[in-house]
Amino acid sequence: MNKKWQKIIEKFNTLDTALVVSAWPVTGKNAVNHGIAWYTEMTVSEMAKKTGKKFVILAEKNHDNKPQLLADGKILVLRIFDNRRKSLYPVILQYLQQFSQIKKVYVHSEFGVNGGMLHFALILPFLAIIRIMGKRIYYYSHNVVTDVAMLAGHLNISSWQSTILNVVIKFYYKFLEFLCEKIVVLDPMLGDKLARFLDDKKIVRLNMPVEQKKQLDMKITRKILGLPMNKRIIIYFGFVSWYKGADWLIKQFDSLQDKNTVLVIAGGPSYSLAEKKHYKDYYQKLLKIAETNLQIQITGFVSEEQMGQYMASANLVVLPYRGFMGSSGSLSKALSYRKPFMVSERMQEILKDLHSKNDLVFPMNKFGMSKIMKVIKDKVKLATMSRVASEMASVRNLSKLASAEYRALYGPAVR
Repeated sequence: MNKKWQKIIEKFNTLDTALVVSAWPVTGKNAVNHGIAWYTEMTVSEMAKKTGKKFVILAEKNHDNKPQLLADGKILVLRIFDNRRKSLYPVILQYLQQFSQIKKVYVHSEFGVNGGMLHFALILPFLAIIRIMGKRIYYYSHNVVTDVAMLAGHLNISSWQSTILNVVIKFYYKFLEFLCEKIVVLDPMLGDKLARFLDDKKIVRLNMPVEQKKQLDMKITRKILGLPMNKRIIIYFGFVSWYKGADWLIKQFDSLQDKNTVLVIAGGPSYSLAEKKHYKDYYQKLLKIAETNLQIQITGFVSEEQMGQYMASANLVVLPYRGFMGSSGSLSKALSYRKPFMVSERMQEILKDLHSKNDLVFPMNKFGMSKIMKVIKDKVKLATMSRVASEMASVRNLSKLASAEYRALYGPAVR
């Protein structure tokens, strides 16, 4: 790193700077990003803009690893680690030493999303070393798992393995409680789940914020994406995974043989599972179903621009999750575009603030698919759902929630 950037690093090495370890969006034509990168950029940029606070982001490498100064010089992004390798921890710790004056470190649980179980095993020693360095840790727990059995099909594990992992998780949360100043969750209900394992005073409950996005013309976006003009379109957003229920939706829809509706799976393989044999088999089976049914499309990864186009093209967004362990970026995106949406019964906790949510929820069985199809054909219900999405988006407005996050976590410097 040249002298210019060394001087910039020195300017950011102050008590008033917050250091964040997280994914950060990759740019470029073939860029692929996951939800943590999007969330961190959205909230940090908003806080920097509103408060003038300086942030250092230690992020994963990509095709262009030059340091970046963003938000009028308030955000310094250093792409320093490979999230597929265990060496990411020593590299991050080396940079933490350079920022000796910064006392608050904000760690996002999925910054090493490609590291799998090895990442999970090493995160506690990593946090312990940060504590030994005299820094305070604020840990964003993007997922809260209370029973690993919920993920049996996702991880391809047996019942006895689930039992062992449930014991491990209890110790994991207890160590987090000891090491961290605060543990942050992005839905109050996740905080309630986490409180089963640790002191409630340690938990900071936030909500996933929503950006207000410009409404795009459905006819134009369908033309751009090559989608039919005269058919109803159901959209599933995100990685194709068992936990998110992609297989359930594809198989249920395939059994209908509905020629007037198209199912678009706007996503690609799971980051963390892509190289696992059981997942490759799972993904290939779904591709084969899509190949034999022209009403089903699996797009692969979509860019931010394409995401807006797919949202505009959709009549209904469906989230068939098999459980609720993390706030949904896909739901937040749907709210951004005020799109009608439905969620599975198993994740209906995410709609806790709604007085009436019956039409928005479906069971994970053939009756659930039937309910989805009835809703997408009912223009009155779709219009009502769109109004609900708009109201939720207003409550979860980015500007308001970023201010709340700043007050809760990023206040005056520790001295």
